[in-house]
Amino acid sequence: MARRSKQDMRAEFDRLYGIFETIVAFKKLNVPKEHLSSFDAVPSREDMLNWVETGKATLSDLLSGTTQAIQDFSCDLYEQDAFGDKKAQDFLELYSARHDGRSYFSDVGDPNKGAAKILRCGVIRNKTEWFLIKTIMDDVTHTSFTPSEQDQLSQMRTAFEQKGTAG
Repeated sequence: MARRSKQDMRAEFDRLYGIFETIVAFKKLNVPKEHLSSFDAVPSREDMLNWVETGKATLSDLLSGTTQAIQDFSCDLYEQDAFGDKKAQDFLELYSARHDGRSYFSDVGDPNKGAAKILRCGVIRNKTEWFLIKTIMDDVTHTSFTPSEQDQLSQMRTAFEQKGTAG
């Protein structure tokens, strides 16, 4: 795969952070008021970009972290107990309204499709892929994978963890 330019990475970060902002806005609308202060720790786009300028992070770090947060939320959408059908629908409608009618999953991708790509690859290559597989496999009652595929994913997860790169 060709290396991305800094401009491409910045554009991708801006796109992903826009998605992340919608997730945060939705969560703020759906938490009790006494928990709103927990969002004070969420760094702004400007704070994160300042980390790059000051050498505390790289654009690659920002992309990885923002992608991870989006994937975590995407996996939550698939767990019926996490939101419930009504809340999930509310989020999808909010997303569409804030993003010119686009679909959330067309913008970020279906986590099960991402997991299927990892399965076809046959190896978990990084922590983001590991976490996606872990989240999906931790609740196999909601997975679309066959028992054989679940076994393969479990073996891939174990192999990645044994390399000492997970967690």
